[in-house]
Formats: sequence, C-alpha cells, structure tokens
Amino acid sequence: MNKKRILTTASFLSIAVIITRFTRTYLQWKRNILHDLQSNSTLIDTAAGIVEYSAQGKGPALLFSHGTPAGYDQSIATANMLKSDKFTYIAVSRPGYLRTPLHQKSPAAQADLYVALLDRLGIQKAAIIGTSGGGPSALQFALRHPERCTALIMVCGISHRYLEQEVRAALPPLSRFALPLLERFVFSNNLILFLVATTFQRLPYPLVPEGFVQSLTMYQLRKAGYANDIEQFERIDTYPLERIMTPTLVLHGNRDTDVPIKHAEYIASKIPHAQFVIDEGGTHNFYITHRKKIVPVILEFLTQLPEE
Repeated sequence: MNKKRILTTASFLSIAVIITRFTRTYLQWKRNILHDLQSNSTLIDTAAGIVEYSAQGKGPALLFSHGTPAGYDQSIATANMLKSDKFTYIAVSRPGYLRTPLHQKSPAAQADLYVALLDRLGIQKAAIIGTSGGGPSALQFALRHPERCTALIMVCGISHRYLEQEVRAALPPLSRFALPLLERFVFSNNLILFLVATTFQRLPYPLVPEGFVQSLTMYQLRKAGYANDIEQFERIDTYPLERIMTPTLVLHGNRDTDVPIKHAEYIASKIPHAQFVIDEGGTHNFYITHRKKIVPVILEFLTQLPEE
C-alpha cells in the first residue's frame, strides 16, 4: 500500500472516529435532557386537572407563567438567573407543554389551574411572572384571583389580541421572509440547539444561559401547547386591567419585534400605579441578554412588597 493510500485511509478513519464521537455525544445530550425533564419535575392531580411543576426554595411564593414555546424548564432557568434564596419558586408547564395535558386551553382556565396547583401545595398566595406568551394567563391570575396574587410582573408579555401574521407583516421584508424559516429550523432541529448550547458552555459569560437554550429543545413535546397558544392569543378580548389593584411591574424592550411594546404600554396605562420599565435597545429576550440590569429591578420590586 503506497503512502497516498495510507494517508487517505487514515484520514477517512479519523473522520469516522470524529463523527462517531460527535454522534454519541449528541445522542447522550438528548438522553440527558429527556431524563432531566422528567426527573426535575412532578406530576400532580389538581381540581383543574393534572399539571407538571417544580418547586424549590423557601420564602414567599413566586409563580412562573412561561413563554411560547417552552415549559417548566424555562422557568427554572429564569429562577436560576435571579440567584436569590428568598423565594419559593414554582415553575409549571402550561397545558400542552411537556407533560401537562392540553386540558385547560384558555388563559382564564390556565389561571384557574395555577390556583388549583397552589391549593394542592398548600400555598395561599403567590406573586406571578408572566413572560411573553405566559402574559395572558398571568393577567387572568391577577384578575380572577386577586386574593391569591401578591404581585404581577409582566416581562415582554402579551396583554391583548395577538395575531402572529400581523406582527410579522410589520417587519422589514427580509426579516418577514427569514424569521419563520429560522424559527422552524431552530425549533425542529435539536442538533442546532446542541451546537449552540455546547458553544455557550465555553464562554465565560454566555449571552444566553444554557438552561434557556435547552428549554427550546424537544419541540415535539411542546408543539401542542404552542399551537394552542397561537389560537388562544387570536381570541383574546380586551381585559379589564383597570380592576387590577395588585402591585405591578411591567418590563419590555423597546426593540422587541416579537411582542410589540404597545402590549406593555397598554398594561401600564390601564393598571393603576403600575411601574413601567423600558429597556432601551432591548429585544424580545432583553431580560436574558441584559440580565445584569434587569434582574436587580425585579428583585428590588419583589423585596419592597408589603409582608403578608
């Protein structure tokens, strides 16, 4: 066998070894995520149906209504980002996401599900953070159960009728064409998310913490909730937000093209004494990318709440 053939064979073998190792690492990563998703949460049967949740910490309860698409794992990533041991963090998977059945479809029904979960956990009151697509059910929680809601925090949250096609129609032509393709490619491709997560792990201060990237994986376990959210958002009627007397903090980036800032402006104009913080230059994920600035605002708001 001549040198050229030996080098060629050796090259092919090296490539095969690299591909094999990469594939094994990727498949193990997927197995780890699926294992973590099930082992880090609990299924509980409530008066409003079965719901998946995770609770950790001690202190006043802080309930998370996660975005679209996501699950309880995204809320855990948010809790970890807060880095405070003063609260009991309650992360739920909204109906249709991960292991929560799609039984309570509307934002109002999901708010009732939150209360049913609190009942089962023996928790009388909770503050709630509604992020993006979790905004409508957070608002309904404050509206329908004011005696259970100690505070409302809306983070780039949807507050009124939302049509995805209308929002995208307002984008520049290139973004209007590329965004749906990019989202479909990322959400349905665990391999891309694996590469992103692996890259972020190596950065001293990652732009997006690993937990948030992983909350976008396994789209097949989240697509029912996503489809329901889009359907429900189109049906939202005007909420009587002026009835909300709960202490309210509204946070939004002024460059958010996913949920336009008019949703935050609407909340701030309707809820009496709502605190409105605009993140200059912030996009839809401003609370993650600008977390050094946003996290202290949230914690200060929570620590200033009157003791129950």
